[in-house]
Amino acid sequence: MLIGFFFCYPLADGLLQATTNLCVVARETNVRAIANVSIMLAAPDQPSPIARDHWLSENIFDWAGARPIHLRGAFFFENILRFARAGIQEEDKIFFPFGEGDAKLAWVGCKDLANISAAILAEPEEHVGKTYEVTGESILSIKDIARAMSAEFGRNIEYQNQALPEWLERVKETLAGNDKLRAHVSMLGRVFGSGRVLGRVNDLVAKLSGEPQQTAQEFARAHAAEFARKELP
Repeated sequence: MLIGFFFCYPLADGLLQATTNLCVVARETNVRAIANVSIMLAAPDQPSPIARDHWLSENIFDWAGARPIHLRGAFFFENILRFARAGIQEEDKIFFPFGEGDAKLAWVGCKDLANISAAILAEPEEHVGKTYEVTGESILSIKDIARAMSAEFGRNIEYQNQALPEWLERVKETLAGNDKLRAHVSMLGRVFGSGRVLGRVNDLVAKLSGEPQQTAQEFARAHAAEFARKELP
């Protein structure tokens, strides 16, 4: 029986060992394809250790002949849930260390990555060996995200810049001692705070999965209960 794997490792230590383990399994089974979730910033010269590890992971899959399809995800909407939910619930503010908040980023939803992964694993032959950037169709600033959430929730959500050390203290429980993730988000904060346009966008999700890409407002709608206003005691 032909087997397809979906490989999505957390932003943490152990990626390269897990990649190698899966390559060993792939050699011992009849692997049809591996959908490898990577990140758009994957490169050998990135200051983020996570970005460098993902580049190495892609190369290990390639060298092993494990029939990979690399899915380089953009900045996920779900990072708002992970790192900014409490501020939205309690103060109607999105706290991030993104300076003036004008940097335009390529965003994507986990839903879109799941849809494209399912589609290519169902019929992988034309995709094996390729690298896809999985993004939405628009580049958006964190201020654009705040406006989309305001429109969906019917209350004013604002972006609030926070100095990187203070923000790291705010999210320390989320980081949970993960030094690689701390280094990664610190790098993102410094880069996103520069105000530059970062990332490219495309319509591959719609083309390859046949499903419309999730917008920022649709993401907010899907998670409205998790962002509901919470009054402090």
